[in-house]
Amino acid sequence: MPFFSKCFHVAPLLLSVCAVANQLPEGIVLRNATLIDGSGLGPRQGVDIVLRAGLVESISPSSTKSHTGLQSVDCTNKIVMPGLISAHSHVGVLQDNVTNTAAAFNRANVIAALNQFERYGVTTVVTLGMNRDLIYTLRDEQRAGSLGDATILTAGRGVGVTDGAPPQPAAPDQVDHPKTADEARHDVDAYVAHHADIVKLWLDPLGGKVPEMNTEIY
Repeated sequence: MPFFSKCFHVAPLLLSVCAVANQLPEGIVLRNATLIDGSGLGPRQGVDIVLRAGLVESISPSSTKSHTGLQSVDCTNKIVMPGLISAHSHVGVLQDNVTNTAAAFNRANVIAALNQFERYGVTTVVTLGMNRDLIYTLRDEQRAGSLGDATILTAGRGVGVTDGAPPQPAAPDQVDHPKTADEARHDVDAYVAHHADIVKLWLDPLGGKVPEMNTEIY
C-alpha cells in the first residue's frame, strides 16, 4: 500500500499540515488518527498507522502498546488521507503567488508554488504547459531525492498559437508557437528529448476571440 503522505487537522477553511517525517529508517507510527483511505469506505476513526520504508506496514485499532524503535506522532483529531493529485495546474505563472506575469517562472516561485500545493495536501501536480525548461531540472532533482514539495509531472512548454491561446502572459521560452507542421514536430521532438510526461496543445479559440490552431499543426 502506498505511503499516506499527510496528517491533517481539519478546521473551518483551514487544513494545517501535521509535520510527519517521511521514510525514516526505523519507521513511524501515526497514533489515534482518523483514516480516509480512498477506497470509498467511510472514515475509520481511532487507528494506528505504522509506516516503514515509505510504505504503510499496518493499520490497526489505536492502543497504548509501545511500538519499539518507531517515532510516534499523535494524530488525535487529525485526518490521514492519500495525497491528492492535481491533473491540470500551472506553476511559475504568479509572482509571489499573486501577480500573473511572464517574469514569474523562476526557481524560487516554482518551488513556492509546489510547496503551497503540498501544504494543502496536493502531493502530485501535472503542470500543463507554460513551463520554462527549468521544470525538467526541478523534476530531475525531485526524482534524485534532492528536492521535496509536490511531485512534478509536466508537459514542458506546450504548443500554443501565435496571437492566440494561451491568453496568459508568457515569455518566448515558456510556450512554443509553431507556424508549420514541421515546426510542431520539432517542438514535440524536444519534449521527447526532455522525457516530458504529456504533450499539451492549446486548440481553443477562446469563444472566437483568437485564432484557432491550424489542423495540420495539431
